Amino acid sequence: MERWRLLRPHVEDGVPLATLAARCGVPERTLRRWRADYQADGLAGLARARRSDRGRRKIPDELVVFIEGLALAPAQAERRGDPPAGSQRRRRPRLAGPGIHHDLRGRQEPRPRVGDPRAGGYEKVPGGV
Repeated sequence: MERWRLLRPHVEDGVPLATLAARCGVPERTLRRWRADYQADGLAGLARARRSDRGRRKIPDELVVFIEGLALAPAQAERRGDPPAGSQRRRRPRLAGPGIHHDLRGRQEPRPRVGDPRAGGYEKVPGGV
């Protein structure tokens, strides 16, 4: 039993749990919980309990069928002769961000923003405010 092997130095030799945690890489809180389980039920308390929800799905069967269909779709498309999804042509990204525009001479200039004091003071925003 792995849990007993890790907890044994504490139980038999009195090695502090903090030292064991640092040495074996298991959180000290986990070692404390294992010690409490050992003190309550002996070695049987250190055995892993089976999950109560083992074997049960938490999502509806219809959703499982849909997801499995998505996983099988590339194989079905390949059998039909469709090109792989990764080979489809994609749009090129914009090279200039939204705050930069090009004038007719090709220079990049920052676009003045409404309300930016560096752009010549505050301007009235249409519609009030």
